Amino acid sequence: MCGVVGVVTGIKNKYNILDIVEKMAKKIVHRGPDSSGIYFDKDLSYCCAHQRLSILDLSKAGNQPMESYNKRYVIAFNGEIYNFQKIKYKLNLETNINWKGTSDTEVLVNAIEYWGLEKTLKLSKGMFAFALLDKKTKRLSLIRDRFGEKPMYYGFNRFGNSKALIFGSDISALRQFPSFNKEVNLNAIDTLIRFSCVASDLTIYKSIKKLKPGHIVDFNLEKCFKTTPNVYRWWNYKDTIQKNDKLQIKSEKEAISNLEIVLKNAIKECSISDVPIGCFLSGGIDSSLIAALLSQESS
Repeated sequence: MCGVVGVVTGIKNKYNILDIVEKMAKKIVHRGPDSSGIYFDKDLSYCCAHQRLSILDLSKAGNQPMESYNKRYVIAFNGEIYNFQKIKYKLNLETNINWKGTSDTEVLVNAIEYWGLEKTLKLSKGMFAFALLDKKTKRLSLIRDRFGEKPMYYGFNRFGNSKALIFGSDISALRQFPSFNKEVNLNAIDTLIRFSCVASDLTIYKSIKKLKPGHIVDFNLEKCFKTTPNVYRWWNYKDTIQKNDKLQIKSEKEAISNLEIVLKNAIKECSISDVPIGCFLSGGIDSSLIAALLSQESS
């Protein structure tokens, strides 16, 4: 688990965004206690911070926010790309990147540099939420994984005589923003009472939205406060169901064998780590099966 937080303002050089973002980041140190990083683009009035929990590449080469190899993109990433080694191998066949470290984040941001965002997302297996700044097109994208394992919140607030876009992994960090709008969203309370969850893109605050699973929200930073951000789906579970519905399994034995192969591959990819790993064993069928297969892959 890591933490991401950021701000885009409509006022240049009037307020010290760095101090504000640092204060917001301190609120999520528990998400990433191993290192802190901050990136500030004065021309775009953009600032983001990252709290790191080191899992892959424990060196400074894995610290964030991180730039791509030609410095077009800046990423602040929370999560893990399980198949990053395969993506890196494919990149090495097609490009000549001078790698600085061995983290999955470096692979991800450089894959986006080379293949583009959506193609890279479709190639990536993992759990993630991240902020991606494209300095060339002056656009900011917030991205959330297929099933929403990692959180991402965003919204607009008043800031002096202008507005500010704020985003992050945790609403508690966004609350540290000056003049944060604390007006409660009654629709969110209604869905909580009705369905025991806060539905769709709602949050407890009217001014803050939750990015839905498998979605991207894209901001043009030159027109950030004059146009509506573009929110769109990059992954649809229906496409996956329709694709797999065509598979012809002829027997129970074949189904069990296929399932074992899929589980073993997934567990092998998920257990890549530069720190000790463990397995939560509750005693149910699912966790017992994962623990058993993990023990076959690990010493």
